[in-house]
Amino acid sequence: MIFILIFSNIFFLEKFYISKNIKRLSTVSKKIISGSYDPSFIQNIEENSSIRIMFIDSASLNNFSENWMPHKRRVAEALREIDLKGLLPNESKYKVVNSKLGKNRFIVYATKIADSNISGFLILLMPVAPIREAVSESVQFLILIGIITLLLGGVAVYFASKEITRPILEINSIAKLITTLDFSKHPEVKTDDELQELAESISTLSYELQNTISELNIANATLKSDIEKERELEKSRKEFISTISHELKTPISVIQGYAEALCDSVIKDEAWRAFYTASIIEEASNLNKMVNEMLLIVKSDSSVVKSQ
Repeated sequence: MIFILIFSNIFFLEKFYISKNIKRLSTVSKKIISGSYDPSFIQNIEENSSIRIMFIDSASLNNFSENWMPHKRRVAEALREIDLKGLLPNESKYKVVNSKLGKNRFIVYATKIADSNISGFLILLMPVAPIREAVSESVQFLILIGIITLLLGGVAVYFASKEITRPILEINSIAKLITTLDFSKHPEVKTDDELQELAESISTLSYELQNTISELNIANATLKSDIEKERELEKSRKEFISTISHELKTPISVIQGYAEALCDSVIKDEAWRAFYTASIIEEASNLNKMVNEMLLIVKSDSSVVKSQ
């Protein structure tokens, strides 16, 4: 905004000033004419403003002399350039004139006098130089104000931005902790706006994630325990089968051997035949007991598995 003001002052302020003062000269000219060219009124205007008032008759305009003062000659040239001969009574024209003496500029405002007793023109002169000085001083002042504003504004923006970004940074740091499964911190944002809503959503998300992960950990621990028990059960089952297999081999071998001996009529003695028969019956009874024990063990294992 300061740069815009400086640019406007440099390129547009003088034009605006000239436009406003042309309207002012028009008003003054009408007052002079309406006041019947009152000398005291004209003197008052010249003393209290930068306006200079001249009356030039038509003859002086047509026969302006080289003996005129340089600024008057420049005025006469300006009046010729705006073609005052074509003016109607009370009609006005103006021109911004560059003086040959120095770099000064002034506005020439000419009005044709409609009074039948006076033949000529009312000329109002107003320098433009003061506005150039004002523009230069204004630009210097704006530059000074701009530097101060930039310094103070920079400090204000620094602290304001820190205050604005503080909750954002806090939310961001806690979000990073959540990505590492650290739920120990929660954002404390009290701004009564969208940032507070975001912080509350982050807190809710953190709480839900913590609970979900805790439940998953418990479920995983239970699952590991069940798997370990299943492994131990499987190991016991294998050991049991191995033991049973070993225990079954002896009676089966005895029964098979005694049965083959009896079948082949190898044993002729009735006493031995009775012994072998009794042994087969005893070993068969032992086998029956083992089978019953196996069934009980299988049933108990099934019950344990179902209860788990």
